[in-house]
Amino acid sequence: MNKAVEENLIKTLHLDILPAAKQAKVLEDIGAILYQRILMRVLENMDDATKGEFDALLGSDPKEDAVQKFLESKVPKFGDLVLDEIGKFKEQALSVVAKAAQ
Repeated sequence: MNKAVEENLIKTLHLDILPAAKQAKVLEDIGAILYQRILMRVLENMDDATKGEFDALLGSDPKEDAVQKFLESKVPKFGDLVLDEIGKFKEQALSVVAKAAQ
């Protein structure tokens, strides 16, 4: 996750009240959740040939930037998809927090 996204999540979800170590752990967990959500959405829209290429890439234990470059080149409007998933996650997280505060 890039620094701007992390800072936005910290501010939006009020994670700034946590100690730095806990913030890092929460952001790591959020990153894993977002990664899974984005992958699921991407896979739903990939044709079989592209899924095969992607599977081969993942099988080579790629670095994160290689996966991102692949997705950016093969998934139309990948950046918009990522922003959409981050927005949905924030909405859901804020809803859970609001319900817990009642």
